[in-house]
Amino acid sequence: METKNNPKDDWDDHWKKYSDSASENPAQKYRFKLILDELRRNQSFGAINFVDIGCGQGDLLLEVKRTFPGFNLLGLELSHEGVNIVKKKTGIGNIFQADLLGYSNELNTFHGWADIAVCTEVLEHVDDPVLFLKTSMKFLKTRGMLIITLPGGPMSIFDKSIGHRQHFNKETSRQLFKDAGIKNVDIYHAGFPWHNLYRLVVILRGHKLEKDVNKESLSRVAIIIMRMFSFLFRFNLKKSRWGWQNFVVAWKE
Repeated sequence: METKNNPKDDWDDHWKKYSDSASENPAQKYRFKLILDELRRNQSFGAINFVDIGCGQGDLLLEVKRTFPGFNLLGLELSHEGVNIVKKKTGIGNIFQADLLGYSNELNTFHGWADIAVCTEVLEHVDDPVLFLKTSMKFLKTRGMLIITLPGGPMSIFDKSIGHRQHFNKETSRQLFKDAGIKNVDIYHAGFPWHNLYRLVVILRGHKLEKDVNKESLSRVAIIIMRMFSFLFRFNLKKSRWGWQNFVVAWKE
């Protein structure tokens, strides 16, 4: 999710090309597992209002819908193509095309609505992540929980081609939340060793990765490799100083 005015981001084209491979991506599946585990630990009785900020093509919303059928779900996504895919895939009505760095007042009705908000692998794409975080917090109730995932480790050529501005470590993640005025924050690293190894494979693949994961050229070999890593990811350490997946839980005061 990024501002529409930046020419290096074309999310309509992105989801047309990479929607299938994104669903198979073991790193995405691993992040979703971390998020669902966190939701299970913090689930309270009664209806929960849940918003996915930068919901992409809807894979996380679909998992939450299946796992927590009592949740009231809302999805926000910059891409028109992404919104269409989400609606078809999930059947969720409250899916809106939105630019959180300059959206219209129609979303104000959802300010203070959510008990839980998730924003996964989005902030690395935005030019002003502090403003994006501040805007995201507006959708939460007081004492609401925000779950963020941020990529760490070195950037690949593919990362740069899809608009990554930066990757994060514990210090830069903490500074980001401090600059956004969010004080109640828990940050840890996940994914060592298999997520790191997967990321190294992505880095070494270089320019060829764009063809590997393109919807028109997605190969059986690429799918097999991703599924193999999905199995290996079961043995990642959830908390390790060497993990390249930043996982953040913050609360609105």
